[in-house]
Amino acid sequence: MKYLSFLILIMSLMSCKKDDSVKPADQLIGKWELVSSSGGIAGITINYPAGSGNTVEFNGSSYKEIRDNKLTRAGAYTTKKQMSMLLQEEGDGLVYEGNEQRYFFSISGSELSIYHDANDGFNNRYQRIN
Repeated sequence: MKYLSFLILIMSLMSCKKDDSVKPADQLIGKWELVSSSGGIAGITINYPAGSGNTVEFNGSSYKEIRDNKLTRAGAYTTKKQMSMLLQEEGDGLVYEGNEQRYFFSISGSELSIYHDANDGFNNRYQRIN
């Protein structure tokens, strides 16, 4: 009986798996440089050279957006799973305090995409710089 109890204990400990995965919201933290913007009614794409002074920085609860080396927006943000109006699927939502527009983000390696969930919205691509 002791052997059986010991065996069950060992098996249950081995079946427990620690979740070491990094949540998307944690991956968002850092400073990102704008690489390109695409979308709008005309479907344009604007590419930005490295070092052009266009960044966004997330620190876990607040953000600041710099355009042409000038602060353009700053405040609190949160992330949450939400349904995309355009894609009709759940994604990682980015909610800027005081802004009722829907934004979503995705991270692949060192690239961040933030897209506006609107028919004429823009998709901004960023490269991690720290």
